[in-house]
Amino acid sequence: MMRELTNTERARLEEYARRGGEDPLGRRALIVLRYASHHDTADIATELGITTRSVRRWRQSFEAEGMSIFPDAESSMADRQEKPLDTETVTPESVVMHRTVDRLIEESAFRLEHALHVRSLAGMLFRTLQDLHGIGQEHSRILEMAAYLHEIQSPDEEKSSPKRTMQYLHQFELEGFSPEQQRLLEILIRRQRGKVQADSLAEGSALPSEDVGKLIALLRLALALDTSETQSTQIEEIIRHDSEVDVIVAGPQAAVDAASAQRKNKFWSTAFSSNLRVLTDEQADREAYLWEEFPLPEPLETPGITSTDPLAEAGRKTLRFHFAEMLKHEPGTRLGEDIESLHDMRVAVRRMRVAFEVFSDAFTKKTRKRHLKGLREIGRALGRVRDLDVSILKAERYMEGLKDERREGLDPLTEAWRQQRDIARREMIQYLDSDAYRDFLRSFNAFVQSPGKGVSRRVIGRFGPHQVRHLAPRMIYDRFGSVRMFEPILAGASIEEVHELRIEFKKFRYTLEYLEEVLGPEIEMVIRQVKNVQDHLGDLNDADVACQILNTFLKDWESHQEQLPLTERQNPEPVVAYLAAKHAERHHLMVTFGETWRNFDSPEIRRQIASAVSAV
Repeated sequence: MMRELTNTERARLEEYARRGGEDPLGRRALIVLRYASHHDTADIATELGITTRSVRRWRQSFEAEGMSIFPDAESSMADRQEKPLDTETVTPESVVMHRTVDRLIEESAFRLEHALHVRSLAGMLFRTLQDLHGIGQEHSRILEMAAYLHEIQSPDEEKSSPKRTMQYLHQFELEGFSPEQQRLLEILIRRQRGKVQADSLAEGSALPSEDVGKLIALLRLALALDTSETQSTQIEEIIRHDSEVDVIVAGPQAAVDAASAQRKNKFWSTAFSSNLRVLTDEQADREAYLWEEFPLPEPLETPGITSTDPLAEAGRKTLRFHFAEMLKHEPGTRLGEDIESLHDMRVAVRRMRVAFEVFSDAFTKKTRKRHLKGLREIGRALGRVRDLDVSILKAERYMEGLKDERREGLDPLTEAWRQQRDIARREMIQYLDSDAYRDFLRSFNAFVQSPGKGVSRRVIGRFGPHQVRHLAPRMIYDRFGSVRMFEPILAGASIEEVHELRIEFKKFRYTLEYLEEVLGPEIEMVIRQVKNVQDHLGDLNDADVACQILNTFLKDWESHQEQLPLTERQNPEPVVAYLAAKHAERHHLMVTFGETWRNFDSPEIRRQIASAVSAV
């Protein structure tokens, strides 16, 4: 039960309530008054046409913060009761800033309702996210003042801009603020829009750059949440995850303001190293239902396939297993400190793509097409970064055997690759933070945890669904045949044909591993031999790709060098030498592949496969 209201609180609440339920503050007051009269949460929600979560949210806020959830309530009561002012205009900052801001507002162009609303949003963001930003409470006043004065300007100005506002404020000494605090206030206002240079953020401020950046991000979000300029969008709830902050908003124009805030959130990820999502309460309710019904899967030791599983459910178990592996490695991929995290996440994505091919008969074409599209997008986002990681790693290993002066000759190459990788990483993180990725997680998660969903009629025979034991032998021998059919052309195979063989070996290996739980123990040796071939072909592919990349680099290098004075041109010999080393590596791997192939294409391997399959 909510506490009893004081007479002063009740009078003030009734004053707000007279605005009606369409007004944000009026609706807030009606919620508190209805609770004080012992109304039920569901009844209040029905009366006001909002969600029960919104009703509970404002009750909890009032119990925790009292009348401060009404932006102008506490200061206005204090003005009337404790410190009357000899001015006709009373503003919420009159007590905090005394007369200086009063006079400034009276003499300036200023939209009071918009300023009050943005200040309220900024204050709530600061208080709710205090554990995340870790900035001292005393700076909340500066952030709220920046939100309040963000577009104040001289009445002579026809158009507002952050720069004009800052210049206008700079003419005054704001009472109650030290010079450093006023400088911070001006920085926050000036940095509302455009790119932010992190190294210049704290100039003249007592706060370090990273904290200034966080305040700028909070202010930008508060401003964006009144893009509609209706002062109707309210923050209903803020939910923090490990690497994400969800801000849930409600109001007649919430969809407009949420979309605007989402578009303008790029600096947030820089300031907080986390993703920001701004959702309407309707979007949040739909999403919460899906996540509650289908929590993300935890990693397992094995997929858990049995020989009597319907083929579709064996495929679903396989997809769920590798989906959990992908999710497990996402935090490390985002962090970027260990390149193997990205590698493992990419492998999990590849295995899911191949799984849709291996179990293609089990699912409808529409189901496969929908989810493969999302997996390809993830693969592209991860692939560019991984390829550059591998290129840089192999170049560094090559350089370890060189003398110092020869190593320095490769610096332009590795530096160019690092710059490309940094760009690719930013694009990758941007994708992982995107709505498209989030939507894929939600829909794919529901699919892999819903038995029977998306099943093709082709795997439902006369006597019921086809089981793994019925189809596993055919699936394995089909893949085995797909790799053995290359044998007649291997003596004179082109690099493109060998690349096709590498892909077929990958599919063969994954098929064996997907079905390993139902096969005989002999399959372990087969998988080892297949992996040896796959590793050989993978190294060959990496060497070939490196040759292509280095040729392109040298071509671009020549074009760049021709634009420099003769005395500044660099010697390409170290890069050419590295290209020659890669050509030699590619040649060696091509001419030695025959031996690797013979170790695989042997009667013993065929006997091992037959013995393993007979156990199904």
